[in-house]
Amino acid sequence: MASASPTLGTEMEIRQIHGQKKQYLDLLLLGDEQEEMIDRYLERGDMFALHDDGVKAACVVTHEGEGIYELKNIATLPAFQRRGYGRCLIEFLFDHYRARGKAMLVGTGEVPSTMNFYRACGFRPSHRVERFFTDNYDHPIYEDGIRLTDMVYMRREFQGVSPATREKTEKAGRIALGIKEDQPVGKSCQGISEHLIHHVPLLEEQRGEAICTHNSDIGANDLLNVQRGGSNHYLPLVCKAENTQE
Repeated sequence: MASASPTLGTEMEIRQIHGQKKQYLDLLLLGDEQEEMIDRYLERGDMFALHDDGVKAACVVTHEGEGIYELKNIATLPAFQRRGYGRCLIEFLFDHYRARGKAMLVGTGEVPSTMNFYRACGFRPSHRVERFFTDNYDHPIYEDGIRLTDMVYMRREFQGVSPATREKTEKAGRIALGIKEDQPVGKSCQGISEHLIHHVPLLEEQRGEAICTHNSDIGANDLLNVQRGGSNHYLPLVCKAENTQE
C-alpha cells in the first residue's frame, strides 16, 4: 500500500459520526470481527466516516488520557481497498487531534502486511500485549492466513509543520513541479485540511514515492499531493535530506 499512488475523488470528505454508530457495524466488523469487542469502545470513541460517492471507509479513535489517542478500528470496504482511503483517514486524524494530542497508538496483529502499512503511515513499534487475541476473542482470529495471538502496539507522535517551512517548501515545490504561482495546487484529502498541503522539491518519483531532498521539519509520514491532469495524486513522502543546520 505504501508504494501505491492512488487517485482519490475530488468530492471526498470525512465526517464525524455523533449518533447511530451501529449503522456502520458491517464496515467496522471488517476491522474488528467480534461485535462485543467493538462495543467496548464504540460509544466512548470518536467515529469518522470517509465519503467518496458513498461511504468507503470508517474509523474509531479513543482518548486514553494525557494526550494519548488510540486508533481502535479502521476499515475500508473490500472493493475499495488499496486506493489510499485508509491512509487518508489516518492523516486526517493526525490533523484533527494535532493541537491536543501527544501520540497515537494502534494495536494490530503481528502480520507483516498490516504492520508495513502502519510503518508507511509513520507508526513505529511500541510494545505488545501477550495473548490479547486468544484471551479476549471467543474464536481464533486469522489475518492473511496467520493466527493472531499477541497484540502489537505501534506509536506515532503528533508533530506540526511551521508556517515558515510550509511557505518555503510550497514555493520550492512549485518550481520543481512547474506550477505557476497563480495556479491552484490542490489539497491533500480534498477539502479536509490545509495542514496536509506539502509541495516539496523532488529528486525522483519512483515506486510511488515522492523523494524530499531538502532540510525541513516535514516528516517522513506526510503526504505529497501532486495535481496533474485534473486529478489529485497522493504519494508517500520519503525524506532523505540530512538533518543539518541552515
